[in-house]
Amino acid sequence: TILGILCALLISYYADDVVSLMNSTTQFFTERIIVANIRWLMGWPAGFKLNDNVDSFMGQLFLFYSAIWTDTLHILPISYHTFVVLTSSTGVLGLSMMLSVVSDLVFICALHIKWFYNGSARVYMHQLQAISGLWKLFRGKKRNVLRHRIDSCHYDIDQLLLGTILFTVLFFLLPTVAIYYLYFSLVRSLIFLVHTAIFGCLQVLNHFPVYGVLQYILDSSLFPGGIYFHLLGHSETVSSLSKQTSVYLVLQDQPNSFGSILHYYKQWISTFFAKNSITSVISGAMFGVP
Repeated sequence: TILGILCALLISYYADDVVSLMNSTTQFFTERIIVANIRWLMGWPAGFKLNDNVDSFMGQLFLFYSAIWTDTLHILPISYHTFVVLTSSTGVLGLSMMLSVVSDLVFICALHIKWFYNGSARVYMHQLQAISGLWKLFRGKKRNVLRHRIDSCHYDIDQLLLGTILFTVLFFLLPTVAIYYLYFSLVRSLIFLVHTAIFGCLQVLNHFPVYGVLQYILDSSLFPGGIYFHLLGHSETVSSLSKQTSVYLVLQDQPNSFGSILHYYKQWISTFFAKNSITSVISGAMFGVP
C-alpha cells in the first residue's frame, strides 16, 4: 500500500509529463507501427509480389477498423489528464491494484490488434487445412475423421479437376494471407511482452517472500533445515582399573538453504514457462492457432 501511495503521488505530480508520454506513445504505435506498416504491406513488401486484390482488400479492411477503433477511443467523454489522475488514485489500494488497472487498460486499447490477429489467424489456419486436404486428394487419400487416420479413396476426374483449381488458387493466395498473419503475430507478441512484464511485477509484489528473505539475511537460524553435532573436545580419565575417554558434543541447528525460501516462487516460474514454452508458441504460430 505504501508503494502504491508513493507511486500515485509521483504520477499525480508529473501528470502533464505522463499525459504527453501517453500521447506520443499512442501516436507512434498507431501511425508508425500499425498504419505505416499496413500501407507498406499493401505494396510489394521487401520485393514480394503479393496478390493485388487480396492485398488491397485486407489492407483497407484493417486500416478501416483501426481508424474506427482509434476514433472510438478519442471520443470518450474524459480527458487524458483526468484519466491519468483516476488511474493513479487506485494506488491507494496498493501498487498491485494500480498495475492491474494499467494492464486492463493496455488490453482495452490494443483490443483491435487481438481482433486483427484472430481474424488473420483463422483465415491462415483454414487455408492451410484446405491445402492439406486438397494435397491428400492428389494422392488419392482422405482423412477419416471417425477413426482419425488417412484412408485411400478413389476420386472422379471432375473432382480431381476441381481440386486442382482450388489448390492452385489457395496455394498462390497463401503468401498474401501469411504476410498479414506474420505481421499481426509480431505486433501481438510485442503487446504480450508488455503484459508479461506487468504480470511479472504483480507476481513479485503479491508472492515474492520479502519478509522471509529479510529474516534469512538477518538471522538464518530461524529457518532450520536439520541438526548436527559439533565436536568441542574430549578428555581422558585414568583410574586404577580402566581408562575412560569422554567426548563433548554440542547439538546445533543447521540453517536451511536460501533457495528453499524461494522454492514455491521458483516452482511457479517453472510452471509458467512450461505452459508458455517456446516450442508450443512456435508450433502454434506456424499452424495459425489463435
